[in-house]
Amino acid sequence: MLKAAEYNTNGYTNGYKITGLPCNYTVTGLVVTGEAVKPGDVGTTHVDTSAIKITDGSNHDVTTQFTVKTNDGKLTINKRNLVITAVSDTKTYNAQTIKASELNKEGFANGYSLGGDGLASGHTLSVITVNGEGKTVNNYTTSIDKPNEITISNGNEDVTACYDIRTVNGTLTISQRTVTVTAISGTVYATGDMIYAKGYNGNGYTSGYKAEGLVEGHKLQGDFVTGSGKEGEFATGIDTSKLKIMSGSEDVTSNYQVKTVAGKIKIKAKETAQTPITVTVSASKVYDATPLTVSNSDIKVTQGTLPSNYTLEASFGPTTSITDVQKVSVSLSNVKVKDANGKDVTDQYKITTVSGTLEVTKKPLTLTAESASKTYDGKALVNRNVRATALASKDHDLSVEYEITNSDGNVIKNGAVNVGTYTKRITTVTIKEGNKDVTSNYAITKVDGKLTITAGSTTKNDSSQPKTGDNRHVGLWIVILIAAAILLALIVYVLIKRGKPGKTQKKNAPKAPEKPKKKL
Repeated sequence: MLKAAEYNTNGYTNGYKITGLPCNYTVTGLVVTGEAVKPGDVGTTHVDTSAIKITDGSNHDVTTQFTVKTNDGKLTINKRNLVITAVSDTKTYNAQTIKASELNKEGFANGYSLGGDGLASGHTLSVITVNGEGKTVNNYTTSIDKPNEITISNGNEDVTACYDIRTVNGTLTISQRTVTVTAISGTVYATGDMIYAKGYNGNGYTSGYKAEGLVEGHKLQGDFVTGSGKEGEFATGIDTSKLKIMSGSEDVTSNYQVKTVAGKIKIKAKETAQTPITVTVSASKVYDATPLTVSNSDIKVTQGTLPSNYTLEASFGPTTSITDVQKVSVSLSNVKVKDANGKDVTDQYKITTVSGTLEVTKKPLTLTAESASKTYDGKALVNRNVRATALASKDHDLSVEYEITNSDGNVIKNGAVNVGTYTKRITTVTIKEGNKDVTSNYAITKVDGKLTITAGSTTKNDSSQPKTGDNRHVGLWIVILIAAAILLALIVYVLIKRGKPGKTQKKNAPKAPEKPKKKL
């Protein structure tokens, strides 16, 4: 439904427009009636001026100064224009069927796009099927299937009649696939007979050619490799008039654009048969903080033989030098064989190369915590020395941290003080070359040390004897035993004294006054 009062376009506001009104004057109170429900409806529109009010720039009511005239209008709803366009696209031949309904290029989904006025908000389109497909090189028409059966819904309401639906066909183009056929190039040895390019294989060539760009499973067929000679050199080429491209028993040549690349074969004088050898390269050493660089002297013959005074030269890569501990692959190329006089005799050998390695292994390093011992004196036994075997470089700085543990494995933070045996264990090792940490280049072996504190000779009231550890009660027992012995001696002495006869006292003799006992 379209209401006149809601029409706000082409100079109309709220369904009306005013002419003849002075500048800065305003009109209020106008009501526009009229509506159209569906396409084809024509509704009369009318302006109700019964409540009109005209005010000037000072907001004074000047309605009575004007004669108001109204013109009725007509409100017509036209059908919405919807254009459904089938996709157009170009694809390169790939021996597969290409369907328009599966193409989703920009602006298209499932092989079609919507144009014109498009769908109104909330409206939905029935399922669209796009016809058109192809497999071989050609132009194929794409179209919207059964356009007269297309429906448009607004929820459960069919609003198809509100639309003018138009379909536009497209074109699916399958273009030729490019295949490049290259004629063989290389060097061969004279045989005394005619040499034909089509008779050579290897280095990516089959029957004198190599092809790039073919669909998997497709093959070239025909006597199309040209070029022959007996000495010197001759050109090689591809005769496309004799070339076919086959998919099984099907000729698919027309689906390809064939590009050709000519070659050249050089015929060398006949020589003795080439001697096969296999060479590789490898070098290794224990880490010494200097680079390990691959060189010609590291090339080794693993199969076949060379005279002892022959030498090998080659190019190496991708890595040719390492310093830190690691193992990397090294390949060699452009291998040359030179005789004792330095003459290049590479042509006498058929050389196979095998990648090798560059390897730097860890340097062994043994760290030994020094042991020490002493008699108990109440002070910590300190020995910070750690012995080390040779470092890889005089520029390497070694730092070591260690801990002291007792017989129970507990760390003694204040060091070994009391009687007992302690383990001096290396915990952390750091080796640096300037600011660079090179610890990982070493295979470190740690040897524990022992700190031993023994008890001294025991004497009475010797306050320097240990009071803790496994002998912490020894001093106490010694004191107790000494006191017991003294007490026993006193008892024996008293008993002996009481058993001796004393002097006879005179009768009635006055007793000597007792001496007062000393207070202890």
